[in-house]
Amino acid sequence: MESFHATFKATCFALGLLENDEQWKNTLAEATLSESPSKLRELFAIIIVFCQPSEPQSLWEQFRNDFCEDILHTERTRLNDLQFTFSDEIFNRGLIQIEDKVVCLSEKYLTEFGMNSPVRNENASDPFEFSILRSYDNNRLQEFVEINLPKLSFFLDAPGGTGKTFLINLLLAQIRSSSKVALAVASSGIVATLLSGGRTAHSTFKLPLNVLFDTEYVCPIRKNGPLGKILQETSFVVWDECTMSHRSHIEAIDRTLKDLRCNNKFMGGITFVFAGDFRQTLPVIPKGTRADVVNACLKSSPIWNYVEKLYLRTNMRVYLCGGDDIFPAQLLKIGNGTLENENGYISINHTIGRVVNNVEELISTVYPDIFNLSNKSYQWLCERAIISPRNVTAEEINDIILLKFDRHSREYLSIDTVTSTDDAIHYPQEFLNSLSPSGFPPHKLKLKIGAPITLLRNLQPPNLCNGTRLQIKSLRNNIIEAVFLQGQQKEKLHLFQEFP
Repeated sequence: MESFHATFKATCFALGLLENDEQWKNTLAEATLSESPSKLRELFAIIIVFCQPSEPQSLWEQFRNDFCEDILHTERTRLNDLQFTFSDEIFNRGLIQIEDKVVCLSEKYLTEFGMNSPVRNENASDPFEFSILRSYDNNRLQEFVEINLPKLSFFLDAPGGTGKTFLINLLLAQIRSSSKVALAVASSGIVATLLSGGRTAHSTFKLPLNVLFDTEYVCPIRKNGPLGKILQETSFVVWDECTMSHRSHIEAIDRTLKDLRCNNKFMGGITFVFAGDFRQTLPVIPKGTRADVVNACLKSSPIWNYVEKLYLRTNMRVYLCGGDDIFPAQLLKIGNGTLENENGYISINHTIGRVVNNVEELISTVYPDIFNLSNKSYQWLCERAIISPRNVTAEEINDIILLKFDRHSREYLSIDTVTSTDDAIHYPQEFLNSLSPSGFPPHKLKLKIGAPITLLRNLQPPNLCNGTRLQIKSLRNNIIEAVFLQGQQKEKLHLFQEFP
């Protein structure tokens, strides 16, 4: 007997060629027990974009009451009618918000994922445009500027601690309070979280991982597309930690903006602020020589000749806390290459750091009184971290620390199957489970409530970026609930889908 299905995915699912949506149903059902409708809509958007459910429309229809409960409550309050119930208009408004989030994540609309599109009125703003510009509160921005502008008198130059992030956010607030478009980008995700509305430069400008020298590469941004229109209206861009980026990326953006804006001025006439510290990490060139690194640096680009150099010199962290400047002075000497050394090695003494004799002493020094972790503030956790050059060492230290406080724990296992059954002979499960590549968690991930974690892969910019630090609040079968420890979203709660 013949049967017909609405989509190709549905046909593959019926034939057993794709996994079913049970995982995503369980995830959403678990989240509906305690999470707000706005969080559920965010989670559903992530599932649509990254998890490729076979029947997303079916998931919507099953959980749409949960997704739109806050919209219904708002309407009941507005109409003063507790008997008012769900309607097509309520569901349409919920679907619009979900599509806005999907567009922000993927620049695609719901119809491209096999779902029905919501009905929008003619005056509705483009969701991608809203995600970039956002409806900033001009009054709050102006208040922020008025309060913090006098503090600029403290700034004089620019290594770590001199107030660079503070200055950048103040500049952004000043531009946006005038109803102008100001973009904040950074070379790394963790830095982007510290900027107001920050994103990584790669995601904002659609930069590839590699751009070769002496090429006329232009970023794949359509002039009439949503991002192209935003860049045509942009008047100010700040790029933090630009010293980490390859000069070819910056040169590609220069060519792109000139083309998009039909303007041959530097960066298409946009005021660009590059921020960073050349004493810190420079562009990484695999197996490259010192000359290769220098050649890839922004200072080696012709663009550098058009850049006006400004400096911040006073270490504001030390100044505001009333501490001594011995440690920052030593760091500057190391960065400038002027610290006395012997045969290329620097001796560690009390002016640079504290020397410990074993791992246990290191843990007790960095995390004193770890047994009472639940009573520690977010700031206490955010100020502490143990960095290891190898994954296996980091895993050993994590296991020791987790054993030191008695909280609810859970283990999450990674997927350990091959795409082709023929490969199972060559890649047994034991071998797959033993792999621990860089940038991936271990096969058996052990977590405890209260423990700090670091996000390895970002699925929801700009709130989340690679390297974001969080603290676990609850552990469930399919959901991990954590709170931000730093950045613009500090102390806010977020849900994470536990992928199989």
